[in-house]
Amino acid sequence: MVRCRAGTAVRHADGTVSAGVTPGDGNRFDRGAASGGMLYDAADDPASLSPAELREAYEAQIRTVVDSVGVETAAADAGVDEGRVAAVADGAAPDMRVEDAAALLALSEDYPDQEAIVLELRDHLLMGMTTGVLDVDTIASNVDLDLSGQEIQQALEGRIPMTLEQLAAIHGYIAERNDR
Repeated sequence: MVRCRAGTAVRHADGTVSAGVTPGDGNRFDRGAASGGMLYDAADDPASLSPAELREAYEAQIRTVVDSVGVETAAADAGVDEGRVAAVADGAAPDMRVEDAAALLALSEDYPDQEAIVLELRDHLLMGMTTGVLDVDTIASNVDLDLSGQEIQQALEGRIPMTLEQLAAIHGYIAERNDR
């Protein structure tokens, strides 16, 4: 069972998934899909989660959208490789790029378009760095990624791709630093 923004999703032994929207049930990923959420708000308190748990919250958010339209339709409509879409539908997809995740979320009327999701995410992370008085070298030395400060800067600015795994580590560290 996975608790996510949209409620609870249960993956059954036969591979099928059933999901229910349960806003207000108090789970830490609950924000309600109809709230016009963004990728960065997949979890209410990202600072309290490990990078793996935060990545799972992003994946659950994406999975809810993919499950609603189907893997083939999601891949075709979002312009994302069907294998990547199937991976997130079946479980973990740490190597999914943020742009692909945003394209999949944008398939739902509950989210803005892909560009708005990506730009808002970057803005959110950069504002978090400002609030936490963080620079990219500090982030690079405190997250378990094989990225230099320069590469983190490039990923934040969209000059190089960022994966969900990288986003989770960076986002979680920024959130944790701002909770101090």
